[in-house]
Amino acid sequence: MKKLIYILIVIMSVSFGACSPDDVSINTLEESEAELIASELNTPDVSTFEIIQTTDAVQGNEAEEAVTFSWTAASGDNDGNIMYYLQMDVTGNDFESAVTIPLAQDGTSELSRSLTYGELNDAFNKIKTNLTAIGSSLSISFDEVNNFEVRVESVLGASIAKAYSQPITISSNAFYNGMSQELLIGGEALSENTTLINTDGVFATRVKLTSGTFRFFAVPTDSNISYNYDYFASKGYTIDSLLENANDDAMNFMFTGGEGTWDLTLNTIDKTITLEEVIGPLPTTWGVVGSGYNNWGAYADAPFYTTSQLNVYVAYATLVDGEIKFREDNAWDHNLGDTGADGTLEDGGDNIMVTAGTYKITMNLNDSTYTIEPFSWGIVGSGYNNWGETPDAKFYYDYTTDTFKAGVHLVDGEIKFRQNNAWDINYGDTGADGTLEDGGDNIVVTEGYYTVTLDFNSNTYTIEPDDLLGIVGSGYNNWGETPDFTLTEVNPDIWVGEIVTLLDGEIKFRVNSAWDTNYGDTGADGTLDNGGDNIVVTAGDYRVMLNLATGTYSIN
Repeated sequence: MKKLIYILIVIMSVSFGACSPDDVSINTLEESEAELIASELNTPDVSTFEIIQTTDAVQGNEAEEAVTFSWTAASGDNDGNIMYYLQMDVTGNDFESAVTIPLAQDGTSELSRSLTYGELNDAFNKIKTNLTAIGSSLSISFDEVNNFEVRVESVLGASIAKAYSQPITISSNAFYNGMSQELLIGGEALSENTTLINTDGVFATRVKLTSGTFRFFAVPTDSNISYNYDYFASKGYTIDSLLENANDDAMNFMFTGGEGTWDLTLNTIDKTITLEEVIGPLPTTWGVVGSGYNNWGAYADAPFYTTSQLNVYVAYATLVDGEIKFREDNAWDHNLGDTGADGTLEDGGDNIMVTAGTYKITMNLNDSTYTIEPFSWGIVGSGYNNWGETPDAKFYYDYTTDTFKAGVHLVDGEIKFRQNNAWDINYGDTGADGTLEDGGDNIVVTEGYYTVTLDFNSNTYTIEPDDLLGIVGSGYNNWGETPDFTLTEVNPDIWVGEIVTLLDGEIKFRVNSAWDTNYGDTGADGTLDNGGDNIVVTAGDYRVMLNLATGTYSIN
């Protein structure tokens, strides 16, 4: 047994004031000594351990008692209480990364302490974290046998004197007891398994949920490791009120909210699991800018919208020949291009070459990729353009309803809806029941002004009579010699048309090709005036937007 003597010395407290020697005072405290004789740690009956992790296929032994460590009493020469702390570290580290075991407990006045296999494994994980923090060359290999040293620290309460027993060696495997770095969510509450994105310990995904059960699974799933409600509750997580313990055999989560799209966040730092409902697609802070869209910011960028996938955004844009980039907040602080033209986005990367056409642009910020694909829907038929003799009537995306809309003047006849002005993908209505069928029957229509809406979420459509604004004038159709350019109300009070080919001349906006309601701009100040002056325009292709809520318009 090793005898250790610890001396606590409080030497002097000296205060110096002004220059006079009389201002100097010296206070001296007497020295105090405390002698503490260390404990002796007994070698346990078992010193080699096998920890079995619980998985979906295997019942582990984490809750079973693994070992009891015992030691002799330390002794001191004053009346202070002696507390004992059982410490562990990897062999060869001189206890520089030592942890007190069990981790969740303080010292004890008892002369023994029992640990479960799970508590041993928790200690091994904490030691590994400590080794990494100090930059040690030593480490712990999971799923392999490692050697550890255990000792007893004795602390004399009144003097804070400490003494340590000689260490003993134990051997054990270990497994990582934190969350897997790759997770997916699966169960009856979801139509399909969904991967979560891990950002520094914060896992997130956007997922469609219905009432039912689910849990988290480690990736790869053949590891048979999963995390249920009980797992997180036992670790002190705050769990969203819409998630309950299903109390089934697997202790799954039970989702009790309404059917819909939800942002699910598992924060392993703050120990929270939260849900936030996503109400339809929403505009994001990102947009399309460039000579291929708005002459590098001469007017607002084309907006990206949220989708059912977290951090995956989509824009529907009619482009012209030129170049584009993606930027945030209509500013250049954060912009993305494609250096190498390989479909990968780089911060501040090269401009992206584009050709004229209508496109669906998808930007995936999870893996910094993007796609630009031709994408348009139009109305074709004897009821509009004699089955394609002129361009199809164009649909515009309405994010407020997640539908596509077209304002159109139809004539007696039949129509269909087709993609990209081609017949590869076309929809009709077999049975005339308002349901879209791929390649279905022609839809009979009568002459009039209509707003046509396509809802691909429900595979339905509507054709509703409407009052439609259009462009008329010497700058477009010689004051009505040919049909007005019909605008579409894409959002409430927001009317758009693109790309409108204008001539040198003047234009106005009127309803249903009649003069009962018409708008001009008296004063040329960008404000719509009922019956106002003609608006002077010059030849070119333009994007036209009217905002009836604010009484303004733009021609860009």
